[in-house]
Amino acid sequence: MGWRGDSARSDIHSVCNDYPGLLSFDLGHIELGDSVNLDGVPFDRMRQEIFTHFNRGGVITLSWHLNNPLSGGTAWVADSLKNVETKTVASVLEGGQKHEMFLGWIDKVADFLNSLETPYGVKVPVIFRPWHEHTGSWFWWGQEHCTAAQYKALWKMTIDRLKDKG
Repeated sequence: MGWRGDSARSDIHSVCNDYPGLLSFDLGHIELGDSVNLDGVPFDRMRQEIFTHFNRGGVITLSWHLNNPLSGGTAWVADSLKNVETKTVASVLEGGQKHEMFLGWIDKVADFLNSLETPYGVKVPVIFRPWHEHTGSWFWWGQEHCTAAQYKALWKMTIDRLKDKG
């Protein structure tokens, strides 16, 4: 699908005369308050496309390649920052130096998710997959950068905060 042209255009539709069943976007940079995600897709446009896809009966997934809250770098681990990466998850958990800031980041995700409501009051269901590919170590939440207990706590904190925000 081309982001700068016809929003109804789709390679799948051109070949199969039907739209794909699955549509996925990344929420990276929503935590920074940016108007576009890390791929340059405007969040307003993303929301519009999510509604369109939902109305077609499609499934939506959202990943979140958020910046490293401790180093300020990207989600991906740089060799020069491996010392910092091992401390990042601990820094966002309760008692960590970045905990309050990080809760604010999750709140921005919650605000976006809560904006995915139809005029009839139906929230668009999404598969949210923020801490994916944990068994690799290319992200700051990866297996080599936190303990199993910290990883579970990161998930629990994320889920609890999103539930608190509706």
